[in-house]
Amino acid sequence: MHKQNHTLDRFHHLILWEKWVLANAVASITCLFLIATLSKNSYQGNINSHSILLFIASCNGIIFGFAQWLVLRSYVRNALWWIPATILGTLVSTLVITFLSFILAFAIGLQPTLVSTQNLYFFVASIGAIAGAVLGLLQGIVLKALFNTTINQVGWWIVANAFAWSLGVLIAFIGAGIHNQEVFNLNIILISTSTGATVGSIVGIITAIALIFILKVVVFSKNN
Repeated sequence: MHKQNHTLDRFHHLILWEKWVLANAVASITCLFLIATLSKNSYQGNINSHSILLFIASCNGIIFGFAQWLVLRSYVRNALWWIPATILGTLVSTLVITFLSFILAFAIGLQPTLVSTQNLYFFVASIGAIAGAVLGLLQGIVLKALFNTTINQVGWWIVANAFAWSLGVLIAFIGAGIHNQEVFNLNIILISTSTGATVGSIVGIITAIALIFILKVVVFSKNN
């Protein structure tokens, strides 16, 4: 993308870091409340499970994409492309998670000894890493177009998302196990809020480091 598309003169790494972490934390809390609400309805048999899965994936992509776009739009024009990229990335990631979860469940059925706490957490984190890499790849395409980044920088963005979402999905998995109930109460609200804030903050902190690194390189290239 041409230099005039950038508004990076206002770039300040600390401000960007704070905005990005906050945006991801709020998005994560919103997504977990959405999942909890729809899961309650699915338990009651009101919604088809496949429809719920696709709807949740789409909403998660919209929520995260919109929240992150609110931050990115201050630094680059045409950042609106970030939203459809995030939606598509979330949908593809959800399909990947669903497929790998099916394989995991099948493997556990054949070999029950796999179901140890450590192994289960490792598998969940691995699934999260793969899903994060898929999301990072699709978002990386937009990063390359908007910031004229190199393949190497896109690679760092993919790695950052893989690591961030491996931890994020693992924490969400543990949080979901803590409030495995069919009805809302104050305890579920508190756990969902704290889990969502933790997941979003971790994802935001890790990906913010990669984003700041990429933008600093862009700013340096622009000024030289």
